[in-house]
Amino acid sequence: MLGLPFSTRNPSPRMDTPFSLPSTYRLAASRNWGRTQGITVTPTGAAEGRREFLCFQPGFYLSLGHVTHHGAGREIYGGGDFIKLHFRLEGESHVGQHGALAAQVVGGMSVSTLLQPPGAAKEEIFASPVRERSVTLCCSRAFLAERLGPVQDDGSLGGPFAAFMRAPPRRFELSRFPLDAAQHAIATALLDDSGPDDAFRALYAEAKAFELLHGFLAGRHETAIGATRADVLRERLAPVRHYIDAHLGDPLEMRDLARRFGASPSRLARGFRQVFGQPIFEYVAEARLARARLLLAQGRLSVTQIALDVGYAHAANFSTAFKRRFGMSPSAAGREAARPH
Repeated sequence: MLGLPFSTRNPSPRMDTPFSLPSTYRLAASRNWGRTQGITVTPTGAAEGRREFLCFQPGFYLSLGHVTHHGAGREIYGGGDFIKLHFRLEGESHVGQHGALAAQVVGGMSVSTLLQPPGAAKEEIFASPVRERSVTLCCSRAFLAERLGPVQDDGSLGGPFAAFMRAPPRRFELSRFPLDAAQHAIATALLDDSGPDDAFRALYAEAKAFELLHGFLAGRHETAIGATRADVLRERLAPVRHYIDAHLGDPLEMRDLARRFGASPSRLARGFRQVFGQPIFEYVAEARLARARLLLAQGRLSVTQIALDVGYAHAANFSTAFKRRFGMSPSAAGREAARPH
């Protein structure tokens, strides 16, 4: 399938795509939303899931990857005069130029840019088993020049994008950066949206794609080399803590958290403790009780309702933990908060 042209049932007009579709995939569906063209491909080898490609306009494209690799796999993509901005939420792969020996690791919770010379194919190798969730933006030089205007010449644009705007890439160049909490939230929203049956999906997806592009450019991602290992680890783990804070009422298990954020349970536990100074479930317990104390002070919910809202299945267990932490029962804490001061 290498070199399969991008098309839909009613292409209007034919898009100048930044890639051939991936090898070892077959066309499964296509749809247009006004000027936006979209297709879905599914793997033919030892993998399941899909890759979706949305072409918003010539020079601006989005790819969404939801693929579980059950066996070792290899994907090859043709190239063009585009810069690719890749947000990897889960899964690890090795990426390099097809036919070359050198390859770099692209892991979960990372952002990478790829400068791929016209005519040079990208090769990506997945081990087994790997669950990949990713979002990729492809931008042409003409599209960026039209959208950015003079900013490309006034020094505001740095890093790989500045190099790309100066001249077509002459060599295969992959740069990696940590994924921050905002990027993680936007990419997750794109991957978890309502899919092709949404009549207004193209509006939503294009808005989120621009949000990702703006966030990366405004963040002045000029180089990843200057960041210390601690800085990179903190950036990678910030979305984990953000997710915990937003889901205190849910059952939180180490295995599920590790799978969601593309790490092994032991690596996640070790990294969280190193960055935030306490074991991950000690943080969960303290965050739940702190949230409970705030809800008690608001006085709108019963103790049982608050216990459930912060992740306790039994009010008695919640009361015991709360009293151990704050030296008083939840009921007493609620009465004290309601007393005039």
